Amino acid sequence: MNSYTVLVATRLYSLSDIITIILGACAAIVTVSGAIAAILKWVNKAKEPTKLIVERIKKCEERLNNHDDRFLKINEVLEVDKNTVRDLKRENKITLKTLLAMMEYMLNDSDPSKLVDAKQSLHDFLVNKE
Repeated sequence: MNSYTVLVATRLYSLSDIITIILGACAAIVTVSGAIAAILKWVNKAKEPTKLIVERIKKCEERLNNHDDRFLKINEVLEVDKNTVRDLKRENKITLKTLLAMMEYMLNDSDPSKLVDAKQSLHDFLVNKE
Protein backbone atom coordinates (compact mmCIF):
# COMPACT_ATOMS: atom_id res chain seq x y z
CA MET A 1 0.00 0.00 0.00
CA ASN A 2 1.25 3.45 -0.75
CA SER A 3 1.20 6.29 1.76
CA TYR A 4 -1.84 7.94 0.19
CA THR A 5 -4.00 4.81 0.68
CA VAL A 6 -2.90 4.54 4.29
CA LEU A 7 -3.78 8.17 4.86
CA VAL A 8 -7.17 7.67 3.27
CA ALA A 9 -7.68 4.52 5.32
CA THR A 10 -6.68 6.33 8.49
CA ARG A 11 -9.04 9.18 7.78
CA LEU A 12 -11.93 6.78 7.30
CA TYR A 13 -11.03 4.73 10.35
CA SER A 14 -9.30 5.61 13.52
CA LEU A 15 -6.23 3.72 14.69
CA SER A 16 -8.26 1.84 17.28
CA ASP A 17 -10.76 0.85 14.56
CA ILE A 18 -7.95 -0.58 12.42
CA ILE A 19 -6.52 -2.50 15.40
CA THR A 20 -10.02 -3.80 16.19
CA ILE A 21 -10.48 -4.96 12.57
CA ILE A 22 -7.08 -6.70 12.57
CA LEU A 23 -7.76 -8.36 15.93
CA GLY A 24 -11.23 -9.36 14.73
CA ALA A 25 -9.73 -10.96 11.62
CA CYS A 26 -7.16 -12.80 13.78
CA ALA A 27 -9.93 -13.99 16.09
CA ALA A 28 -11.92 -15.21 13.09
CA ILE A 29 -8.88 -17.10 11.78
CA VAL A 30 -8.27 -18.66 15.21
CA THR A 31 -11.94 -19.61 15.56
CA VAL A 32 -12.11 -21.18 12.11
CA SER A 33 -8.86 -23.11 12.63
CA GLY A 34 -10.09 -24.28 16.05
CA ALA A 35 -13.35 -25.42 14.50
CA ILE A 36 -11.48 -27.26 11.75
CA ALA A 37 -9.23 -28.92 14.36
CA ALA A 38 -12.28 -29.98 16.40
CA ILE A 39 -14.01 -31.37 13.32
CA LEU A 40 -10.87 -33.31 12.32
CA LYS A 41 -10.61 -34.67 15.86
CA TRP A 42 -14.22 -35.86 15.73
CA VAL A 43 -13.70 -37.40 12.30
CA ASN A 44 -10.58 -39.24 13.52
CA LYS A 45 -12.47 -40.49 16.57
CA ALA A 46 -15.28 -41.65 14.30
CA LYS A 47 -12.78 -43.49 12.09
CA GLU A 48 -10.88 -45.08 15.00
CA PRO A 49 -13.20 -48.12 15.40
CA THR A 50 -12.88 -48.79 11.68
CA LYS A 51 -9.08 -48.68 11.94
CA LEU A 52 -9.18 -51.08 14.90
CA ILE A 53 -11.44 -53.46 13.01
CA VAL A 54 -9.19 -53.34 9.93
CA GLU A 55 -6.11 -54.09 12.08
CA ARG A 56 -7.94 -56.94 13.80
CA ILE A 57 -9.01 -58.39 10.46
CA LYS A 58 -5.42 -58.24 9.18
CA LYS A 59 -4.19 -60.09 12.27
CA CYS A 60 -6.93 -62.70 11.86
CA GLU A 61 -6.04 -63.15 8.18
CA GLU A 62 -2.37 -63.63 9.10
CA ARG A 63 -3.33 -66.24 11.70
CA LEU A 64 -5.62 -67.94 9.21
CA ASN A 65 -2.84 -68.09 6.62
CA ASN A 66 -0.50 -69.57 9.26
CA HIS A 67 -3.12 -72.18 10.09
CA ASP A 68 -3.58 -72.99 6.41
CA ASP A 69 0.18 -73.52 6.04
CA ARG A 70 0.20 -75.78 9.09
CA PHE A 71 -2.75 -77.78 7.76
CA LEU A 72 -0.96 -78.27 4.44
CA LYS A 73 2.09 -79.61 6.26
CA ILE A 74 -0.09 -81.85 8.41
CA ASN A 75 -1.87 -83.15 5.30
CA GLU A 76 1.48 -84.02 3.73
CA VAL A 77 2.51 -85.93 6.86
CA LEU A 78 -0.87 -87.68 6.98
CA GLU A 79 -0.53 -88.71 3.35
CA VAL A 80 2.88 -90.25 4.08
CA ASP A 81 1.43 -91.99 7.14
CA LYS A 82 -1.52 -93.24 5.09
CA ASN A 83 0.84 -94.79 2.56
CA THR A 84 2.90 -96.34 5.37
CA VAL A 85 -0.20 -97.88 6.96
CA ARG A 86 -1.30 -99.22 3.55
CA ASP A 87 2.13 -100.84 3.09
CA LEU A 88 2.04 -102.29 6.60
CA LYS A 89 -1.40 -103.75 5.98
CA ARG A 90 -0.16 -105.40 2.80
CA GLU A 91 2.93 -106.72 4.57
CA ASN A 92 0.87 -108.04 7.47
CA LYS A 93 -1.54 -109.77 5.07
CA ILE A 94 1.33 -111.55 3.29
CA THR A 95 2.90 -112.55 6.61
CA LEU A 96 -0.39 -113.99 7.87
CA LYS A 97 -0.91 -115.91 4.61
CA THR A 98 2.58 -117.36 5.00
CA LEU A 99 1.92 -118.38 8.61
CA LEU A 100 -1.38 -119.96 7.63
CA ALA A 101 0.30 -121.91 4.83
CA MET A 102 3.02 -123.10 7.25
CA MET A 103 0.39 -124.29 9.75
CA GLU A 104 -1.58 -126.11 7.05
CA TYR A 105 1.63 -127.79 5.84
CA MET A 106 2.52 -128.85 9.36
CA LEU A 107 -0.93 -130.31 9.81
CA ASN A 108 -1.09 -131.91 6.34
CA ASP A 109 2.36 -133.09 5.30
CA SER A 110 1.02 -134.19 1.97
CA ASP A 111 0.39 -130.80 0.20
CA PRO A 112 3.44 -128.49 0.07
CA SER A 113 2.06 -126.41 -2.86
CA LYS A 114 0.39 -123.79 -0.61
CA LEU A 115 3.62 -123.38 1.32
CA VAL A 116 5.56 -122.91 -1.94
CA ASP A 117 3.00 -120.32 -3.15
CA ALA A 118 3.18 -118.47 0.19
CA LYS A 119 7.00 -118.53 0.09
CA GLN A 120 6.99 -117.13 -3.44
CA SER A 121 4.50 -114.42 -2.47
CA LEU A 122 6.61 -113.41 0.55
CA HIS A 123 9.77 -113.48 -1.57
CA ASP A 124 8.21 -111.24 -4.25
CA PHE A 125 6.98 -108.80 -1.62
CA LEU A 126 10.37 -108.52 0.08
CA VAL A 127 12.21 -108.10 -3.23
CA ASN A 128 9.79 -105.40 -4.40
CA LYS A 129 9.92 -103.63 -1.03
CA GLU A 130 13.67 -102.99 -1.28
